[in-house]
Amino acid sequence: MAKIKAAFSPECAVPESILASDSQSKKNYFKTEGIITHSRLTEVSEALDLALASDANQIILIPGATGVGKSMVHHRKYEKLEAHYAATLEENCPEMPVLYSEVRSPRSKKFEWGAFARSILIQCVDIGMTRRNLMLSDSSRFPIKEMQKVLARKNSEQELMSAMEEAIESRQVRYLFVDEAHHFLLSCRDEYLMNLYMETLKSISNKGELKLVMDGNYELLRFLEGSGQLARRTKVINFSPYCASSSGDIEAFEEAFLSLFAFYPAKLSDGVMGRLEDLFVGSCGCVGILKQWMERALNSALNDNRDYVSWKDFESERLEPMALKRIAKDIRAGGALINSVSMDEVWSILMGGPEKESKSGSTKPGERKPGRDKVT
Repeated sequence: MAKIKAAFSPECAVPESILASDSQSKKNYFKTEGIITHSRLTEVSEALDLALASDANQIILIPGATGVGKSMVHHRKYEKLEAHYAATLEENCPEMPVLYSEVRSPRSKKFEWGAFARSILIQCVDIGMTRRNLMLSDSSRFPIKEMQKVLARKNSEQELMSAMEEAIESRQVRYLFVDEAHHFLLSCRDEYLMNLYMETLKSISNKGELKLVMDGNYELLRFLEGSGQLARRTKVINFSPYCASSSGDIEAFEEAFLSLFAFYPAKLSDGVMGRLEDLFVGSCGCVGILKQWMERALNSALNDNRDYVSWKDFESERLEPMALKRIAKDIRAGGALINSVSMDEVWSILMGGPEKESKSGSTKPGERKPGRDKVT
């Protein structure tokens, strides 16, 4: 039987103590420490910084496929702003400039705005409880003790929404980060509900100088269809995965893989290192999916008491083809949706007559370019 050729990353950053530790410690290390920055993540992070700095943007949408890193961008920016204000605000200061919420998937045909509002109020109370002197000196229009009373009693959805808006205004919230925001729309299947939900979000974002930052899948783009007034105040930052037809994207994906490999507490066999295209397709060009795949392959090898991970481990732990096909189709549909309306159509509506002839080539909005699926 031929000996397997395997090696650690030439840039290995794993401490010797981890390499000499038990399997569980190695698994935990890669999961918690294997957090990297790659080019697409940097592009979106920089675009978010610019959008937040502009007074013209009231709502910022970050749509993208599953596993591209939307939540990571969200969390990093939230934590950076939170740390900034924590260092500058007094301990008894009533201001809460940064809040974060994850939208739960609705359990009925109607979105539960009351539950969303309650989660914001709970966060305000939790933050207030960490400031030792605030509970005694809180003279704001809506004190923490009053929020606790609201949460302690049974309230209607409208009462909770009003309390949340009052909390946002009285606490001078400047940034509200909302994760999985497409869940707002899962129960929104007609024009009336769309307009109602848009007005609700507009009401929230109108409190003070609040910027509402929402990430989710490409359903988020439906927010642009409901209200022209809100659409003009909205900035869209598309978080696309790496594209197979771009040599630059393939190189960036390889760099991301090698960066993750540097935190891998195991060797990789030669059979893995020569399969960049397979790694790309098996993760749909999404670094988040790639990392989770690497985690599962590592667990497989360590459970088998091996110090190396083979391509066989990767094959056995790859997502099912049906799941990958679903993700790939979502990526295609998202790209088509982003480009579904051209300036030619706007020209036709405003100027009348036939659409202005496009000078950008023969490809229609949303139409896929030849060779896009091939990894080169």
